[in-house]
Formats: sequence, structure tokens, C-alpha cells
Amino acid sequence: LPWKDIVADLQGNNDISRDMLNYYRGLNPSLFPDDSGANTLAKMLLLREFYTRPKRQNSLESLGLVSIQYIDLETIKKAPNEWVKWNLSLKDWHDFLKLCLDFCIRTGFVSIPHEWINWMGVRISSAELLPPDSEEKGRRFPLVRKGRNHRLVRMLAYVAKIDIENKVHHDEVNQVMRSAWNTLTQEAKILTAVIGSSPTTYQMKLEKIAFSSIEEAWVCPITNRLLDTTLCGVTPYLPYSPTEKTAICNEVKIPTYSFQEDFDSHNKRLGSIREWINNQPEVIELRKQNLWTDLSDRIIEGGVFFRAAEHSAQQSAKQLQKFEAQFKAEKLNVLSCSTTMEMGVDIGGISSVAMNNVPPHPANYLQRAGRAGRRQETRALAFTICKDNPHERSVFSNPLWPFTARIKAPYITLNSDRIVQRHINSLVFGY
Repeated sequence: LPWKDIVADLQGNNDISRDMLNYYRGLNPSLFPDDSGANTLAKMLLLREFYTRPKRQNSLESLGLVSIQYIDLETIKKAPNEWVKWNLSLKDWHDFLKLCLDFCIRTGFVSIPHEWINWMGVRISSAELLPPDSEEKGRRFPLVRKGRNHRLVRMLAYVAKIDIENKVHHDEVNQVMRSAWNTLTQEAKILTAVIGSSPTTYQMKLEKIAFSSIEEAWVCPITNRLLDTTLCGVTPYLPYSPTEKTAICNEVKIPTYSFQEDFDSHNKRLGSIREWINNQPEVIELRKQNLWTDLSDRIIEGGVFFRAAEHSAQQSAKQLQKFEAQFKAEKLNVLSCSTTMEMGVDIGGISSVAMNNVPPHPANYLQRAGRAGRRQETRALAFTICKDNPHERSVFSNPLWPFTARIKAPYITLNSDRIVQRHINSLVFGY
């Protein structure tokens, strides 16, 4: 699927076009206007996920669920002479060009509008790349050099079984790298010159990216992550002193779920997906290798957008009222609360209450947990994280504590003149 088709599909999603867009538009109306804000936000979300391929971090690529494709590579019909001399095929050449884009260009040389950078939610850059033989100062497309070489150079030397210290082999690898650069910039035109740059520099535009599912993947022996493409089965994360054990990837099958079926309810859809996952022999085998995890399950099942806000005494009364109104209107679905929420606030229907520590008194617990399920919820959940201290360990060992502990009757002391005066003042002001 081309980039523009995925963007069009995402911007029609209610979570993005309504909930997320309303939040971001409130922060920056000019960047997320009414007519194109959803389109901009969809592009940002895609870019944040795919602007680079992480080495070990979980992502749709490293989990083997999505493959980035470059459709223009299909127009390449000829490999360089050195490639043929190494007995490598045209398909191998296509694979190598894709690896150049994945592991060199997508390390920071993607064209990103400058005004997007601070809104991505991750550290991201949009640098410009110089040709391999440029003498200008800046980052250049890799060639063989003294010392530690780029991973693409080392991978070529390993696959071709050559020694780049040898002058002839040194020149062959450099010629292949130059051919790759010329193919990407002149033939396939995936890399384009940055307008107004001097000297001329290059970037890849987002529109050159496409997406596909993965049916066959390779397990990297270094990262134990899934790769959609290798060069002759060799990992691009090749170590500096490789052996066959650290260089060769194992091939695995990845099942693909079809989302074409319509369901009457969310629960039926979820049940069908979970049944499919549990009945896939490939998934069972991938789980044994820790290549398919609960995160993979949740991605296939699909998620919902969570927008959170802080409800505490650190916020102004006006801001708290705004958050409460948004929560009731379901424009906020997570509130992180201090004790400000314990008493006297009508927050509406709540399905779950999570406590990050055990309240000091059973009454506090019952007050907080009782927030869930007060309206028409068919079910409600209250759960508590118990820390490693005597009180909370005791509660962890006795979950019925808030229901069985004896609660002292409340009382008011009138021994303090100041307290009595405050009550009198409150009574007077209440009239």
C-alpha cells in the first residue's frame, strides 16, 4: 500500500480525526487546521513509527508485522558488473538497495517539515546526505574507509567473501557503493536533491515509502529481532568480527490475518482474532523463540486511543473543572488523580480505578475503589499496586483487608478555639 493510501485511511479513523486531533489542535491550531489537520496528524504518527528502523526496540518492523517497501526499486533491471562478478543476482541487488535505504537513508535523511520536529514526541532529525565522493564537510554516503567501516560495506565484504584491505577488492566495493548511490538518485530517483542546497545534498521524501505485510522473515542472530530483508541471509547488524553463527539469519514464517470479515460487535471481532492467533502453528513456534509476544497479540487485536490528564492540587480550579467536563464528555479517558478526587467531585461513569499504592485506611480504599461502576457500567475493576513496605505487604497478603478491618467511628474535637471559630465562620458564610 502506498504512503498516501495509508495516510488517507488513518485520517479517517475516529481516534485520530476526532479525539487526537482535537487535543493537538487546541495546542497548535495553525499546524492542525480544520481542513488538513487530520492529514498532518496521520503523517506524523506514521513518521514517528517508521522514520527509522530500531535495532532492538519494539516496533511494527522489528516485530515482523509490517515491511517498508520502495516501489521504485522495481524499475531497476540491471545490476553493476562487480555484482555479477560476485555471482549475485538481480534480486540480491534489489535487496541490497533496500538495505541501503533501511539502514543508511532512514537513519536521519528523510525529508520532514521543520515545523513538525518538535511535535513528534520522539527525538528525530532531518539531515541531508552528501554524495559518496563529495569533499564537502558533512555526512556522506558510505565508502570503504580506514578503521571501522559502515555496516553496508562490511556486509558486502562478508557476502562477496573478499578482503577490503586488498586494493582490488577495496575498489570493487567502492564501485558497488557508487552504483547504489547512482541507482537511488538517478535511476530510481528515491533520493532527491534538496532544493536550494549548496553543495547539493539529498533526502528521501515520505511519498517514496510503501507498506506491506510480511510472510517470510529472518531472525537476526545479534538482536533476535525479525528482519524483512537480508542480503543472502546475512544480517545487516553484522559484528566487526563475524562468524557464521553471528552472521547468518534463520528464516521463519509469519502468518497474516485477514481483516476483511465484518462482525456484529467488538467482542465477536476480538474473539475471532484471538481464536485465529491461538490456532496458528507459526505463532506457537514464534512464541517459543520469544519472537511473538503479548504485544504482537495486542497489535493484531487493535487498540484504542488513551488521552490522560493530571487531576491534582497542582492544577488551577478552572483547569480541574475543564478536565472533569472533558472526562464526562469522554474526550478524556484517563485521569491521573491525587486525593483531590476522593471527596466531593462527581466525575460520572468510571470503568476502572487503579491505585499506585495502598491507601492508609480502609475508608480511603473504599472511597477510591467505589468510584468505579456507579453508573450503568456492566462491569468495573479496581486494582492496586502494592509496594514493598510493611503496610502494603500486609494488604497484599490479605486482599480482604478493606472489608474486614475495623473502622473507628469519626468524631469531632471542640477543644480548639480556632476550629470552633472556623465552623462558626463556615456556618455564617453559608447563609
